[in-house]
Formats: sequence, structure tokens, C-alpha cells
Amino acid sequence: MFDPDSMITDKVEVLHPFGHDTEVKNAQVEYLHRMQEPQQVFVTAAILPQFNANQVEKFVQQHLHGNPAVRFYYLIFTNGQQYDTHWPDAYASKLVWCCSITSEFKWNLREACAKANDLNIEYCGRRARQFEHGGQIGHAHSYTEKKRNLVRLQRNYLDELYRSIDQIL
Repeated sequence: MFDPDSMITDKVEVLHPFGHDTEVKNAQVEYLHRMQEPQQVFVTAAILPQFNANQVEKFVQQHLHGNPAVRFYYLIFTNGQQYDTHWPDAYASKLVWCCSITSEFKWNLREACAKANDLNIEYCGRRARQFEHGGQIGHAHSYTEKKRNLVRLQRNYLDELYRSIDQIL
């Protein structure tokens, strides 16, 4: 996640249960450098409260949308909700949604983490099957164990989301 204004003050609490496994970068250079690492794929969120819509779109065009390492991205910025209807059409292949900074901020971030976690579950499952078919049982077991831990995180997230919805109803 890119958080240049340090809105995430305690990532373990705000991104729970994904806080220990999620990187939050405050410096743009560090964030962009991380996304240049070879053979990596990212689901990312950019939290840009000081950017206006033109600056956000320029950031998207320069750093996110054309970047082959970025699988999906989420945008959170002032008045972002206004752009959620037409920007996803323009950037449909990668932009999941835009939203404003609201009381749902931490749940919006957790949703982005859950998407990344879900993709990692799929990846670990594929790798486990590949290693199993190749007779490398030790590697297959390792990926199966990683998948199990990721599923546990997803279950914790869904349980918390369910409880938060119950509080509203």
C-alpha cells in the first residue's frame, strides 16, 4: 500500500488480520521501487488524500495502470467516490474501485488486503499441485501449509466483516 500521508497509524490494528503480512510504504520512491521487483505481482491500494483528481489520475497513468506487476489496484482519495462510476470503465482491467476517505476507511483497506490474500491462496494451491505432480512432495507440503495459513487469515477477516455487518443490522 502507498500511504504518503501516514494515515495508517497502526497497520496491525487497521489492517487486521492482514497487518503483519501487508507492506505499507510512505515514500513514493520506495513504493515504486518495490513494485519493480522481478517476478512479483501486486494488489495495491494508494491512499492519496492530498491529491486532487487530476493528480490521482496522473499517478495511476504513470505508475499503476500500465505497470505489468500491478494486478489490481484500489484508490482512496478526497472525493474519490465521485470517480468510482467512470474511472473503473476507463481503467477496467485493473482498477477495482475508487472511494473517498470515510468512516469505512479501515474496511476499505481490509477489502484490498482480502483480495490480495485470495489471489495468494489461489497461487499457493496451484504451486502445491505443480510440485505434487512433479514429485516434489516437500515443496508441495510447504505451499499447502502456506495456503492453509492464508485461508485462516481470510476466515478471520470474513468473521470480523460478518460481525461488523451484524452490528449495523
